[in-house]
Amino acid sequence: MNNDLNTVLEGMHNDKVAVLRDQLAAIDAQEQERLRIGNEIETGIRADIGEVRSEELRVTPDEGYPDAERLARTGFLTKRLDLIDRLRAENRACWNDYQKLEEERREIQRELTSLERRDAT
Repeated sequence: MNNDLNTVLEGMHNDKVAVLRDQLAAIDAQEQERLRIGNEIETGIRADIGEVRSEELRVTPDEGYPDAERLARTGFLTKRLDLIDRLRAENRACWNDYQKLEEERREIQRELTSLERRDAT
């Protein structure tokens, strides 16, 4: 009976270790996916900023000429600044998401290390 109980406990312990390792692998995948998505969003926003900047430059008068397109340029400037704000917000969101995943990783790693230490004794 005692041997059966030890076998069951050992099996449960091994299952828990396997689950924790699977969770670590899942966190790795989630981190990579979040970084990929963040990079895609950043690339898109940077492309939009480039397009707006090109339009802004297109309506910028040569030096010494009257500024007939000032209102249009101001609109492009506002749009560009809004896009820069979006880029900053996305970078903050990506960083926060990544840090939450890293905290989960640390908690799981602590638990796994504790289990592995118990195995060693």
